[in-house]
Amino acid sequence: MTTDPWALPAQYFTIIVKRHDVINSFPGGVTGFEAKYRPAHRNGALFGLLSMSGAEVEDCLAQLDEDGLRAGEAIAVADMVQGPIIECPGLIFSCSNEHRIGGWSVNVEPKVSDPGELREHKIIAWYVDELVADHGDLSSPCGHATITVDAETLARIRSGEELEVQGPRVARVGDDALPSIWTFNMRGPGSGLINLWRVGDDVPERLEVTAMQFGDDPTQYPAPPIFEC
Repeated sequence: MTTDPWALPAQYFTIIVKRHDVINSFPGGVTGFEAKYRPAHRNGALFGLLSMSGAEVEDCLAQLDEDGLRAGEAIAVADMVQGPIIECPGLIFSCSNEHRIGGWSVNVEPKVSDPGELREHKIIAWYVDELVADHGDLSSPCGHATITVDAETLARIRSGEELEVQGPRVARVGDDALPSIWTFNMRGPGSGLINLWRVGDDVPERLEVTAMQFGDDPTQYPAPPIFEC
């Protein structure tokens, strides 16, 4: 049984597209892709497009190919009953049904660090304070903070995994810098919390992350609405 809450479900026929390839190859990047294809599902690394028939899948794959996204390279395809139809490097399919009929999902394959990779990667997070977040206003971030993680942690965050990371001290306006714990993806990919701890306090002050930027990728990944279920 899959235990990954951020894997994309295979519903009807699902075309899975890597966000990284959309950023690098699709005209207009993520914004253009979402406007044209209106993905039904997404996490921090993937988009899921739904089709009702094999013919619809073929038409969509042909259009994606014209847009520079190739099946088997940037794209996988899954059937909700039988699972993967077209597989793709870097993606892993799982099934929650012991008979392996139905219950399929897909996510980014866990990454093992290459010794030649950079050892540290920066994540920039823009945030609002908890009082503003309680009222649902995410339009004007109060500030931003940066954390440094290794390659494996970055891959886990971008795949949509929920995890906590010890961060550097973060200073609020007119306040001392406080120790921080970053909790990623509490509500969905591209969102999370930064908890600030004061000595002697049992409850942290919370900063609601409204958008994140990963490494050298200039794309900002906005959080979903904070009241979204």
